[in-house]
Amino acid sequence: MLTNTIARASSALTLLKVRFVRSALVLSLGVLVSQSASSDEVGVTIYFVTNPPIACANMEERFCVGAWLAVKAAEEAGLPYRMMELPWNRALREIDADPNAVFVATGRVPSNEDSFNWVVPIYSDQTWVLQHGDSVRRPEDLLNIGVRMGSPFAGEARRRGWSYDEISNWPSIAETLTARRLDGVYATRLGITTHILPRLPKDLAVKVTIVDTMTWWIIRGRSYDETPAMKKFRDAARRIGDSRPYQEKLNNGLWAMADRGG
Repeated sequence: MLTNTIARASSALTLLKVRFVRSALVLSLGVLVSQSASSDEVGVTIYFVTNPPIACANMEERFCVGAWLAVKAAEEAGLPYRMMELPWNRALREIDADPNAVFVATGRVPSNEDSFNWVVPIYSDQTWVLQHGDSVRRPEDLLNIGVRMGSPFAGEARRRGWSYDEISNWPSIAETLTARRLDGVYATRLGITTHILPRLPKDLAVKVTIVDTMTWWIIRGRSYDETPAMKKFRDAARRIGDSRPYQEKLNNGLWAMADRGG
């Protein structure tokens, strides 16, 4: 493991494999607008959790790259679709009950490798442990590491034998770290630099340990074989993701996300 200061580590914002898709669809919370289709057409349901830069309730936000990728894939495949924002755990139950549903998105890590069917990657980023700078320790020696509830980081912390606490949202994680009720935070580099660091006091000394790399994927459940509709969706999503113009646009969007902070 490599330990660096925040300034040094965040200057190396290099995204490994990036995807970007644009759609004009504007979403609101809850059950969202569906593409019109006849009743006998098989479509796709796209579940998501608001988690920039993966997905947002407002599709005009250029940071919501995963949700855009899913919408564009459905459109290119000629599939009717509907989108719905649900809590993380409920969305995972829904995709396991519906052979034509996907979730945007989760990180692919050893602890969940066999839990889902992995449809298409969105982008990759480093994973970090952020901790108080006045007493730097190895992650395994920290007494309480905060992770976002429902994220793949809980399973990874458990697999690594780390002591962790699941917390529902970014502001609460930052507040608990500031109050020293957490020894550290385990998340992606982009998550920490955009959602945690801007919420910390300016005089709070922190350092990071670079742990690994994680790729975010659009996923579907494990209970069903791939349907014809899902094959069309997957093939379209991968064609879009591999196109150079979309990768360039995603790079621009993610840099903007990092620059704006939380």
